[in-house]
Amino acid sequence: MFLPFSLLFALTLFSLPPHERKVSAALKAIFVSLFWLVAFTVSGDRRLFFPFSLSLAFSVFALRGLASCLAMVALFLVIRILQNATLSVLAVEILLTIPALGVPLWLYSHSPKNLSRQIYYNALTSLLAFASLVF
Repeated sequence: MFLPFSLLFALTLFSLPPHERKVSAALKAIFVSLFWLVAFTVSGDRRLFFPFSLSLAFSVFALRGLASCLAMVALFLVIRILQNATLSVLAVEILLTIPALGVPLWLYSHSPKNLSRQIYYNALTSLLAFASLVF
């Protein structure tokens, strides 16, 4: 059950640029995602893989750009296919990904650079993803 989480974590950490492969940079990249991993561990709710994955996709965007972010979303969809998600579920997840990831990416790209903006917009991404699961 932890394999999909572990795979996405590993790819996110691998995407850290060589000059940022420090503990502080790694924690900043995965900080928000750790919350979703703990929530999944406590609840066992597989739906929490969605905000977890989008949070990591946002981190990869902040580190490497849009192409890497889209590759992370594609990997999420491949994992969901391997988990036997139905086409209707995949379609809903794709449709929900667009605003849940797109709005924070746009805001991040147009905001002043400061140390905490990555964490703020990453949190917004995962909260939008979680909210889309609730409604």
